[in-house]
Amino acid sequence: MIGLGSALVLAALSIWAVIASVTVPLNAIAKAIGSLAHRNVDFLIYSEGRSDEIGAMASTVAIFRDKARERSRLEEEASANRPMSEQERMEREKRRAVQSDF
Repeated sequence: MIGLGSALVLAALSIWAVIASVTVPLNAIAKAIGSLAHRNVDFLIYSEGRSDEIGAMASTVAIFRDKARERSRLEEEASANRPMSEQERMEREKRRAVQSDF
């Protein structure tokens, strides 16, 4: 009877250890990937420093996040430069019109 109780306690602890060390980090990685899919790049990945497969997956998601941040920054920069380019194009057309009048 004591052996059965000990086995049940050991099984419960083993299940808890698997949930804590595998399931929770995998759920966090899945949530991070979902955030990336919605163009949200403001999240931390706590499993990134692990030296196992979960850490490798977390590091890969962090790379995707960092690349998405860089892409967003470049898109904002290009968007900010676009009106300036249109204004420059209009000024160039005005100069051409003035030159063609002569």
